[in-house]
Amino acid sequence: MHCLPTYKAKRSDGNHPRLEINGTLVKEVDNFKLLGIQVDSQLRWNCQLQKATETATKWVMNFIRLTKPTTGIEARLMRQLYIATVIPKMTYGLDIWYTLPTKPIGHTHNVGSVSGLRQLTQIQRKAALAIAGGLRSTPNELIDAHAGILPMELTLLKICHRATVRMATLPEQHPLHTTIRSTKQITPNTRYKTPIENLLRIFEIDPNRFEIIYPARTSPTYHAPFSIQIDPSREESMARESDDKSDIKVFSDGSGHSDSMGASAVLYRRGSSSPVNSLKIYLGAKTEHNTYEAEAAGGNLAMWLLRTTITSPSDRITVYIDNQSLLNALRFPKAKSGQCASAEKQAYNEELRSLWKERWDNSPRATRFKRVDPDFSFTKFRKTSFKLNRAQSSLLVQTKRFKAHEDGLLEQDLTDSEEPEAT
Repeated sequence: MHCLPTYKAKRSDGNHPRLEINGTLVKEVDNFKLLGIQVDSQLRWNCQLQKATETATKWVMNFIRLTKPTTGIEARLMRQLYIATVIPKMTYGLDIWYTLPTKPIGHTHNVGSVSGLRQLTQIQRKAALAIAGGLRSTPNELIDAHAGILPMELTLLKICHRATVRMATLPEQHPLHTTIRSTKQITPNTRYKTPIENLLRIFEIDPNRFEIIYPARTSPTYHAPFSIQIDPSREESMARESDDKSDIKVFSDGSGHSDSMGASAVLYRRGSSSPVNSLKIYLGAKTEHNTYEAEAAGGNLAMWLLRTTITSPSDRITVYIDNQSLLNALRFPKAKSGQCASAEKQAYNEELRSLWKERWDNSPRATRFKRVDPDFSFTKFRKTSFKLNRAQSSLLVQTKRFKAHEDGLLEQDLTDSEEPEAT
């Protein structure tokens, strides 16, 4: 089966050419499922949005069944369950079918997946009411904060940003690597933008400033061609080196001196008291490099010395490295940590929290609620409510809202009762 795309500017009359592969007719359908994503003929993703909404609604309804007002699961566990199950089910492949709503210059309305955002917000509202135990008339900004979950719009921004950063770290072997790296170099299409172009433009991400994370592929039957020995004490390590009869010994180390980091390696042959060869490298300032990096650089220098030294297959070689973490990493190879990507995600999460607080400060409800609880994120409130059972935490949320509502009505009565001054 196949889908022929048609565009809004020029719709097709439905008379599409036949598609045959090896004499087999491929049927034309309105939509089909590919890797868990519903793809429609116009690439408008309405079918995928409908499917995601149905799946999320089913999960939330089962979710609500666990939150009876008196005997339901406590709010802390319900919040964890929602974040771990409902949100991943609802936002699977989000960076493909969801277009972040934006308001271009000269437009009066937002463009993008506005309807999708509205539907997903309604679903999260049901879950937030079930978590916090508030009344149905509680506004979204209050119920989300008391439940401890980001508003749906910010949650979708967070997920799309995370996917964009992950794509920026893909290695050269990945099919999307060239497309992502060359997106900013190609003249952008002003009319039909790809999802990748939209994400890179909205989040202002330059893929060239991210380090590439290469996957660590090891066979289940992998055995290292060398043995690693870590002695329990310094004395035992020195004694082992004295008894070592290897033909070639290489010593490497990395450390800091005078606010600088460097590494070196020396190579000895058996029976020689002076080194045959040595290498050293200056890494930079301590503010930009650490000891572990210097030790790893020393290990690389040791390998380079062995590579450039004439050896025979019968030679026994021992490399001494003064870093247990590096030795354990050699024993079990893993992928890079991706600290650059993690730092980018954490910085953006802080921006979302600041944006959330700014929206709350500009809300008319903020003034009334500051008298009841000046802490916007309601962290202290959640710590208290998480220690209570379901009935007590629900009553606490409702009482808090009524208190703020009464203070607002009292202030309004006092304002209305003031008589104007006589002139």
